[in-house]
Amino acid sequence: MNERKPRGSLRCRPSVHELVQGSGVYIEPKKPKEKNPEFEAYMERLRAEQQEREYAAMVSSAVQPSNEAYFRPDDIKEMKSHLVTIANIGFSMAAVYVAVYMASRTMLEDLGLRVLLSLAGAFAIGIVETILYVNYTHLFTAKTSKKSKITATKKKTTKARLE
Repeated sequence: MNERKPRGSLRCRPSVHELVQGSGVYIEPKKPKEKNPEFEAYMERLRAEQQEREYAAMVSSAVQPSNEAYFRPDDIKEMKSHLVTIANIGFSMAAVYVAVYMASRTMLEDLGLRVLLSLAGAFAIGIVETILYVNYTHLFTAKTSKKSKITATKKKTTKARLE
């Protein structure tokens, strides 16, 4: 009838951990998706356009020798103006040095003191003229930048109207 099996007979059946030992989880490899050739061509075209935009942005500030001279005439004119002003300041310093030296001959007998006084006058006039020139240049460039901003705005407005 209902016979009980001895305890030792339960051990004959393997336990779950013994069955699972050495096994692993099987993950089916993903199937490669079929690529749509139209989509791939579209993506390649977009990548090429993006690279062109990045390249154009990178070289937009570079001087293009085929279209422009290396220095524009306005740049050369401005450079000449700066050089003439620097030379003018140098000549003014030399003139003040000579004038103070000659004037100090009547007042002082010591040569070293006359030279130091003359150098002080030359440096003082150099500093004053430099400050005046920087202020003048700052005002001039501020007016020029306002004009260029107005011109750029007009060009954009005209271009927008044409489109």
